[in-house]
Amino acid sequence: MQSDELPGVTLYFLSKRNSTSPRFFPLYENTSLVRIVLVQGSRMPYLDFLYLRFLRLLLRTFRRSFSRYEYFFLLDIPTSSLIATNQILHIDDPSYSNDELNLIKSWELNVRSNGFDSKIVVTTNYMMNYFQNNQVKSEIQVISQGFSSSNNATRAEVSKDLSSFKLVYISPYIDCLGDPHAGHPMWDASVLIDQIWTQVSHLRGIELHLIGRVGRSAGRKLQQPNVFQHGFMSIAEVSAILSDFDLALYPRTHDNRWQPQKIIEYLGAGVPILAFELVDTKLIEDLAVGVVVENTAQFIAKIRELSLNRILLQEYKGNCISKRYEYSWTYLGQKLDKILDNSVGS
Repeated sequence: MQSDELPGVTLYFLSKRNSTSPRFFPLYENTSLVRIVLVQGSRMPYLDFLYLRFLRLLLRTFRRSFSRYEYFFLLDIPTSSLIATNQILHIDDPSYSNDELNLIKSWELNVRSNGFDSKIVVTTNYMMNYFQNNQVKSEIQVISQGFSSSNNATRAEVSKDLSSFKLVYISPYIDCLGDPHAGHPMWDASVLIDQIWTQVSHLRGIELHLIGRVGRSAGRKLQQPNVFQHGFMSIAEVSAILSDFDLALYPRTHDNRWQPQKIIEYLGAGVPILAFELVDTKLIEDLAVGVVVENTAQFIAKIRELSLNRILLQEYKGNCISKRYEYSWTYLGQKLDKILDNSVGS
């Protein structure tokens, strides 16, 4: 655009075929100060790679137009060197490596040596403290992950009917030994399938609902009448049914030291959460929206306890409902706007 009243701009690719980050587009879409230049992919296979290459060509071709804005939200660090304006780096899944730190420091030095401002947005205080303690100079703001706006749970009541107890677990892939993602730090569900479910599957009225692509090996182990495989679903489809469940599971033991978006989806739907104690799951304990445990035996014991103690479950659900607004994309988009609003003209 030759002229624009908005101070911020971002270039974003939204795939129609493959899963994309559930964070960035909903956050930008709920701002009032960021212009989104959106490129949508094709439903045909293998074309996303070409679209991503086109994105970088688009940025190079229109770098002067992007540079007219006061703040540019990075596509990635290498291509940001083309943009001559203030820049905001958005990080939700840091690797915590020296290579990453050096790349960020090089980026902010380049931006500032050209007379512009550099800012960083992260999702947790843990990330902010890590970068600050490692001499990253940019101003750092924390904006949490958010939940889909179609989640509309508003009531804190839970069913007192002990005849059913519905567990839910969401993951793009749900695999175990013999499946393509066996051993993967996020997509291997062996702990859930082989250690946890085998010990609780006999409980009265218990059901296990799996949302995601279940591997063949995992599927063979889960051929039981009280296991329901919903397959891969979009965020909107998931959020439309999520509030129907009694307890959400986060049975991963690997700690990425991130803020998993699915935990916020659970919270937004008003579903109490059971997880292992990790940096990833710290929010559950901080907000008292569920339980974190140290080992598998405690995980199993808590499922048994919560299946019977609906009063305690209702307390956790009430906390989810009362604290959910600050994790809505509407609220988080306003927080992002404040970063721009406080910076423009300063």
